[in-house]
Amino acid sequence: MNEREHNFDRQTDRQTDRQTGRNYGIDLLRIVSMFMIVILHILGAGGVISNTKTLSVNYEVGWFIETAAFCAVNCYALISGYVGVFAKHKYSNLVMLWLRVIFYTVGITIIIMIIQPGSVGKRSLVSALFPVFTNQYWYFTSYVILFLFIPLLNNALNTLSKKQIQVSLITILVIISVIFPFVNAAFGDDIFVLGYGYSAWWLIILYLVGGYVRKYGLFKRVKTGLLLLCYLFVISLAWASKLVIHFATQMIFGTPRFEDMWISYISVFVLLAAVFLLLFFERISIKGTLAKVVGVISPLVFSVYLIHIHPLVFKNLIVNQFTWIGEKPIYVLIPILLGIAFAILIVCCLIDLIRHYLFKLLKLRERLNCAEQRIRIRVSSK
Repeated sequence: MNEREHNFDRQTDRQTDRQTGRNYGIDLLRIVSMFMIVILHILGAGGVISNTKTLSVNYEVGWFIETAAFCAVNCYALISGYVGVFAKHKYSNLVMLWLRVIFYTVGITIIIMIIQPGSVGKRSLVSALFPVFTNQYWYFTSYVILFLFIPLLNNALNTLSKKQIQVSLITILVIISVIFPFVNAAFGDDIFVLGYGYSAWWLIILYLVGGYVRKYGLFKRVKTGLLLLCYLFVISLAWASKLVIHFATQMIFGTPRFEDMWISYISVFVLLAAVFLLLFFERISIKGTLAKVVGVISPLVFSVYLIHIHPLVFKNLIVNQFTWIGEKPIYVLIPILLGIAFAILIVCCLIDLIRHYLFKLLKLRERLNCAEQRIRIRVSSK
């Protein structure tokens, strides 16, 4: 390792709280990623982009923001690997998260049943009780599969050589993120059953990438500010590709095709955008009051997803509820969009504080940890 890499490692260490071992930059990335996810849902399902004229200024700006935010889910999966590669794998964590999901699926469903009698069908009740098996939240369902693979993934990351991991990941990512989009455009088939990123298999790959970044680092010679510029560069390429493909396919086929070819979770541009953001936030220093605020909000933000994506909430409060934003002048559209997304984030976090203190009052985490410890002792003694 050369002197510059030594300096990078010392810099990264300084970003980590020495008492808690916590990198508040990564916590901040969790918050930013969830903010971006809310933006995606307002632009897409909320009807903002669909209510703008194709190729108009509003349309293109809306798509640029969409492209910039598209890497948010990838960031979450990368963080799982970044944090999990050296963490103790505890099944109680999964149970705790599962109870959190049930709290909202059942709780919100009951509230809707009270507010709108007869509006909740049997299917919604079943989904509320069994959210994983009914795929009510695709990310959580996929994460459950990822969680079960984590011991194997960590073993691979910690036993294989750096070169072996590099060769494997580069091969996988070139095939999936570079070659596959062309194959899909030509044949229109998800040949690797990746669900275009909406799957456990893609989360597993991202976990490995995140774990590799934590263990070995990446782009160590690139300055922190330049990492943010790299993020802006790759999302600009992805956004520009949509325009180029639009006009090229219109000339060839008479109608635009494959426009979103490079705007998907598995796209090399979206993947690189997530990696650059991870590296950027990994290196930034957060201290004092801001660190305390980030430390409080970060554990709550996953519930922002659980609350606003609950099918009944999503249907009534998100889907096509923001079409009017698309009609606003661009200098109004952007602040309104960001303001509504921020408001949803804050309101959902405040709601989750109730759940947080309820779980704390019941000492659920302590009870689950003790139960897991007893089971481990019994298993090991046999």
